[in-house]
Amino acid sequence: MHFIAISINHRTADVALREQVAFRDDALRIAHEDLYETKSILENVILSTCNRT
Repeated sequence: MHFIAISINHRTADVALREQVAFRDDALRIAHEDLYETKSILENVILSTCNRT
């Protein structure tokens, strides 16, 4: 089993990059569907927060 994590935050990425990877409207659902259609990816989790805590 392999585990891959991809992460960005307000400290490691400027606003322009964060805007490119932000999920809008139904984009999160579409991203999950795309990942499920990839045969080599059996499970996935997308965690997107506003970082306002």
